[in-house]
Amino acid sequence: METVDLDFSKCQYYDEIHRVLKEGLSLPEYYGANLDALWDCLYDLSGEALKIRITGISHLLNRKDSGEYINKLLQVFEDIHKECPEITFEVLS
Repeated sequence: METVDLDFSKCQYYDEIHRVLKEGLSLPEYYGANLDALWDCLYDLSGEALKIRITGISHLLNRKDSGEYINKLLQVFEDIHKECPEITFEVLS
């Protein structure tokens, strides 16, 4: 099982969040840097055992301008896990 650590602690803006996702998950060049594109790219990884560990996200959850977006991001991870159980994620901080 491959484990990927995503550290969002230095992120302030949406483009930084998607940069961490793209680099950490080795998403393709054509990754659209939005939540629909993230779901599509994660779905393309189905069949591969993958554990995603998320750190540094709590400061974004507590911000008025990003909290809702981060909840949607986490929902994408939950949804992909339901569809592809071999892809798991864990929020560490």
